[in-house]
Amino acid sequence: SQMQGFLDMMTKYATPAGIDRLETTIKDFAREGMNDVSAIVEKRITALLNTSAPKLESAIRNAAHKAGETLGKKLGQALATPVGEAMEPAVNAIIGGISNGSESAQKLFGDELSKELGKAVANMTAQTISKEAGDVAEDLVDMALKKG
Repeated sequence: SQMQGFLDMMTKYATPAGIDRLETTIKDFAREGMNDVSAIVEKRITALLNTSAPKLESAIRNAAHKAGETLGKKLGQALATPVGEAMEPAVNAIIGGISNGSESAQKLFGDELSKELGKAVANMTAQTISKEAGDVAEDLVDMALKKG
């Protein structure tokens, strides 16, 4: 009868052995469920990292290169005045030779010419240094990323 079937089922779970089986079933379900959830989360995180990592790595390299270029430009700008000042005696001597020793010609042309030459040399130097510094900064970041 239905009543007997119900009592048999309840007895199956109401006895100490039945309660132990039920607890084991619940623990197994929780453990397996947790493993399934962990596998799904790991799969999604791995997929996200696989698609994001190259973009992130590229952005880091570009930032390092730009930082190196900025550093190179600043260094080139810092060289302009000392280079111009170092060139001033030679430029003044050339202007003096052309102008038969005229101090006013040396002052008028020599000072300005040496400043402009200093700027030109510094700009050329800055361009070279900025590219090289950018490459070096990018290489340093590559090495750091590979060492991980």
